Amino acid sequence: AAALAGDLLVVESASCSWYRPASLASALALKKEFGGDAKIVCGNTEVGIEAKFKHQRPRVLVGLSGVAELGKIVETETAISIGGAATLTALLEFCGG
Repeated sequence: AAALAGDLLVVESASCSWYRPASLASALALKKEFGGDAKIVCGNTEVGIEAKFKHQRPRVLVGLSGVAELGKIVETETAISIGGAATLTALLEFCGG
């Protein structure tokens, strides 16, 4: 079943709960709540590989694709800051490609 709780989308099944926070504060609160049981993902390629080849099934997934702060690319006079969830497409566009 899927439900919205504030800025958090929650999808639960018998074997796994998937959370999609919309803010960094919510993501950090989930990590604190679930600790090592929470698998942080942004995209799910690694989770699919772990499930197929390593037979690992995380109990809790926290997807970061909805956390806008992590997708930002910001340029200042002295640096460029690339968020951990910035896409390659966004980076290419930022670079003028």
